[in-house]
Amino acid sequence: MLLKRILMKDSAAKTPLWVALGIHIFLIIGVIFSFFPIFYLVTTAFKTNAEAISIPPTWVPSKFTLDGFTDLFTQIPIFIMLYNSVFTTILVIFGQVFFSALAGFSLAKIDFPCRKIILAICLAILMIPSQIYYIPQYLLLQKIGLTNTLLGIALPGMVSAFGTFLFRQAFLVLPNSLYEAALLDGCNPFRIFWSVMFPLVKPTCVAFGILAALYNWNALLWPLIVNTSQSKYTLSVGIATLLGTNTNISYPTLMASALIALVPMITLFLIFGKHILENNSYLGDK
Repeated sequence: MLLKRILMKDSAAKTPLWVALGIHIFLIIGVIFSFFPIFYLVTTAFKTNAEAISIPPTWVPSKFTLDGFTDLFTQIPIFIMLYNSVFTTILVIFGQVFFSALAGFSLAKIDFPCRKIILAICLAILMIPSQIYYIPQYLLLQKIGLTNTLLGIALPGMVSAFGTFLFRQAFLVLPNSLYEAALLDGCNPFRIFWSVMFPLVKPTCVAFGILAALYNWNALLWPLIVNTSQSKYTLSVGIATLLGTNTNISYPTLMASALIALVPMITLFLIFGKHILENNSYLGDK
């Protein structure tokens, strides 16, 4: 029924029926192939080790077991690492969205000296691998006493040159008359940003926030450099350490760790993903 409705819509849009059918079949096959690794990951997490390594493979466990999760919880403090990842990710999301939006608004709407030079510097930063900054960042955090802390993990990631450029482009689309009208009403630049401009770029905020969350959640090298205490490990570092120190780790335990790391990001996208597709209501009326 759903496919029929979609095909009728494509037919109304003057797309040949066989073309629309072929495109949808191709997309359905792509979705199945994309979903298959996640399906195998989830089912393997609840298998016994014998079933996980059996040939030919068993796609669905004959008996669901939590041995993989039990083994994982006994080897690493998974809940502490999960908390560390969630805490640092929240700091990075709010920091990157706020500071990037503020900088992007300044570069887009406020005329000040050296504005183009600052924008060029932001673009130049995007061309340099982030690993180059790790040594000076570590030395700076060491001097101010933030190594082996969760704030030390999140602080360098709370600003983003890419985010600054992204928000600049979003604010450039908004008409200057909004900014000028708010100035005539007596608003200062920050009040204009916070009360007038910032609410109009909500889809950009959500999209960039999800990207920032994914990048920080999967970050491995920087949290491993700045921290040596296991109590401050993030989930990605804990899983990597588990794989590095235990060569006899079972596949269900490995898949259980991957599943625990996967669920929060999928939940985040399911909750906020619809906002990415929302059109800005003001721009839609323009």
